[in-house]
Amino acid sequence: RDYEAAIGDPLRLQVFWNTSLGLPYEHDLQTKFDWENLQYRAEASNYQMGQIPEGVLLLTAGVDVQGDRIECSVFGWGEGEQSWLIRHDVLYGDPNRDGVWQDLDALLSTEFHHPLGGVIKIKKAAVDSGYLTQEVYGRSRGKREWMVVKGKEGDRKIVAPATWQETNWQGRTIKKGVKLHLLGVDLIKQTLLGRCRIPQPSPKYLNLPVNVPPKYCQELAGSEVLVKKKKGSQWVYVWEAVPGVRNEPLDCAVYAYAAAVFVGLNRFNAAQWEKLRALVTVTDATPEPTPEPDLNLPVPEPKKPRTGRKPKRRGGYLSGYGKGV
Repeated sequence: RDYEAAIGDPLRLQVFWNTSLGLPYEHDLQTKFDWENLQYRAEASNYQMGQIPEGVLLLTAGVDVQGDRIECSVFGWGEGEQSWLIRHDVLYGDPNRDGVWQDLDALLSTEFHHPLGGVIKIKKAAVDSGYLTQEVYGRSRGKREWMVVKGKEGDRKIVAPATWQETNWQGRTIKKGVKLHLLGVDLIKQTLLGRCRIPQPSPKYLNLPVNVPPKYCQELAGSEVLVKKKKGSQWVYVWEAVPGVRNEPLDCAVYAYAAAVFVGLNRFNAAQWEKLRALVTVTDATPEPTPEPDLNLPVPEPKKPRTGRKPKRRGGYLSGYGKGV
């Protein structure tokens, strides 16, 4: 009888499975992901944490600020929106003090050696301002490679247009102050975790380094979908963290993807990818050496400089004036 009453109502159906049957209830198997599969994917990878694979032509970073640390993920992007986790760092320190921010600056300014011979740097870093908002605003001021973001749930764009966040004493917006981008985090999480299901390296495949810690894999897949009832028969989906599992790596991946979209990842054509490839390519060809001069050859005598000619005086109708005729 309880089961029949719960049919058509996912929330009541969950209560039935959890209380009456004592079993876990999966809201939607299509939106769940087992983190162990990420570990298997990493074990089959061919690059180490901190290395740049040849396919990486763009780097972005996602930064999440916590009470006692800052976490940062660097992702590489290539043609077809294939992605690679390059590194994930946990920088311990009080975000109200300079030390941990200096560590973040050093990380974001790192030059990575590219297999094509050049170097590649982080193009854009998305820094979350959901915690210690004013501190993040102050630290980001004047840094063009940073973009201040804040995640919002619901049906939103991946990256919303920026809005100015600071006003002067007259209440007027400071046009050269801090800009904030709101992110559609539900859509981004759905996008990233969906790409984790792609079985083989291909467009939109998410690569993980072979030595990535299992804890990272577990925390990357640290969200599940929850169906709720809203406005009568309309259903909406929101993401909630799995109890006991931190999801900062997932948040950092969300911000890094938003930064990549902001700089044009989903709009790049083949010609633009080739331009990015050329920027990190250094050929091994060396210029031919200049032949040494033959010292036995006669040295030509220098030419004498031409002397200036004295201008010839010309006669006029007054040139014979006063002379006898």
